[in-house]
Amino acid sequence: MVVDEERAVRRGRAVCDKIINGMGDSPYTLQEYTMRLFSDKHAQIDVDEVTELIEAGVQVICR
Repeated sequence: MVVDEERAVRRGRAVCDKIINGMGDSPYTLQEYTMRLFSDKHAQIDVDEVTELIEAGVQVICR
């Protein structure tokens, strides 16, 4: 559960954009980008959670 659902959806769409269009000249991998995007001073996500988030994004959000 998230505090700001709209922000989580926007961030999910940002990850979809990176999945569909690639990372461009970003110095980060998709996993690193996603971890930075969804982690903040209130919550941190780990590598396993990032992997699940990306897989869910590919299957559900990025269609």
